[in-house]
Amino acid sequence: MNTMEKILAMPSATAIIAQFVSNLRYENIPSAVISHVKLCILDTIGCALYGSTLPWGKTIIQFVKECGAGLASKRLKPSQIERLFDAVHTLERADDVKLSELLTSRAD
Repeated sequence: MNTMEKILAMPSATAIIAQFVSNLRYENIPSAVISHVKLCILDTIGCALYGSTLPWGKTIIQFVKECGAGLASKRLKPSQIERLFDAVHTLERADDVKLSELLTSRAD
């Protein structure tokens, strides 16, 4: 078997992760990891709720309302994609700023 055949015979990253996840049991996850995941989920919900009150959050809400049901299956116009991208990117920057402020305040 040559090198390329050996590489192609290796399981994909997706297969390796799927195998790991399928064998994972809740009781084997360290409590610190579970606590951190819970914190991440709460942070995501908090960011979404807070972001929905800000101008770019309202832009996303309006955009979704305009697109209506079945948004995922629709072809978006370039102007719609640009509006959505700008709103999401602004929201990401806002979250990064808040995170850096939090990390800086904890370091002091």
